Formats: sequence, structure tokens, C-alpha cells
Amino acid sequence: DIRLKAKANKDGVLLDWTSTADKKIEKILVYKSINNEPMRLYQQVSGSHFVDTATANEFGITVKYRIKAVYEDGSTSNFSNEAKANN
Repeated sequence: DIRLKAKANKDGVLLDWTSTADKKIEKILVYKSINNEPMRLYQQVSGSHFVDTATANEFGITVKYRIKAVYEDGSTSNFSNEAKANN
């Protein structure tokens, strides 16, 4: 349904996603885990990418993300794959 990629860079972690659904996405729910903590809702965003700048100056950590799409009709996708970035 929805596929997530994460890539760490000097500005933080860039998240890119693609959806195979025929529905229009209203927003994306971004879930985040740092160093194997439980996954928690972190942000609600729109568009096809997001830069998590909160981790830009943190080194030696592992950040994992999953996302869910919220469609215009109010339904949601399943969770995406888990994407990991090491700072």
C-alpha cells in the first residue's frame, strides 16, 4: 500500500514514500523510534517527503520510522515498512 525510505544526511533524516492506492492522500502520519524505543506518533505531514531535522546534530543513534496514509475519505492505509537511518 505505502512504501517508505529513510536516508540520513547533514540536515537530518529525509523520508520519502510512495503509495500504490487509488485514493488521494490527505495526510501522512509519521511514527518514530530512537534506539529501539517503542514507535510513537511523531508528526502529521502532507506531500511526498519529510525531513526530520530533530536528529540533525545527534550522532551515534539509530532512528526507525513507519508511516500511515490518511485518505480523503477518512480511511487509513496499513503501516508502511520500517525504514531505518543511522546518524
